[in-house]
Amino acid sequence: MALLVGLALGSCAAKHPPAAPPAPSPAPDVRAQAALVPPATFVGEMPCKACGGMRRTLTLFADGSYRLRQHYESTHGGAGIVLHELGRWQLEGRRLTLHSESGRTGSFQLADSTRLLQLGREGEPLTGNMAYTLSRSAQVDPIAESMRLTGLFDPKTGRMSLCGSGQSLAVLPDAGEANALVQAAQEARSGRGVWMAIQAEWVEVRHQGTAQTQPALRVERLLATRPGQTCPATTEPGPAG
Repeated sequence: MALLVGLALGSCAAKHPPAAPPAPSPAPDVRAQAALVPPATFVGEMPCKACGGMRRTLTLFADGSYRLRQHYESTHGGAGIVLHELGRWQLEGRRLTLHSESGRTGSFQLADSTRLLQLGREGEPLTGNMAYTLSRSAQVDPIAESMRLTGLFDPKTGRMSLCGSGQSLAVLPDAGEANALVQAAQEARSGRGVWMAIQAEWVEVRHQGTAQTQPALRVERLLATRPGQTCPATTEPGPAG
């Protein structure tokens, strides 16, 4: 009987071999990660069939947020079109993943501390005309032009929590249409922040008596308010090692 049981178990093991161990995670590039000290801006050109070219400017911040500027050049000699995107970034091994407010994701490979290589949807390296690199800039991009932003504005604190990046930024009270935000929030009669879409400039404000600066918003125009709406549920990954 013991012999029969042993043979049966051996037969089952042959039919159902043990599961293969999971593939190991990509080894972290310790030297590259140590040199990648945010804030850091990466810039690169990529081909554009419908325009004269497209220039990407990606800035990573230490709190896990990012800003992306995409400048589509005009084929007719005009100024072209500039689009902005906010979101969160995550570094696993050598793979840098971007999570935007709209739910879209993009990924790069950290070649070293100065270069990011574009990856495909499945994380594969791109080749041919689609392969391009973002190179680190000597200076952090300030994004001087205004952009469309969405977030929850709290009239009590005068701050807006941005939906794209999760950052809480002060709204300059004596600039642009800041008063319009306060009035709209008061009319909504919400004890929490009120969802708003604004056109605003991203500026750096210096602390009184110090050389340190912090980001703030100079509101140019209130575009929309939606009492009761919240920011879309997104993951908020931070920098990982």
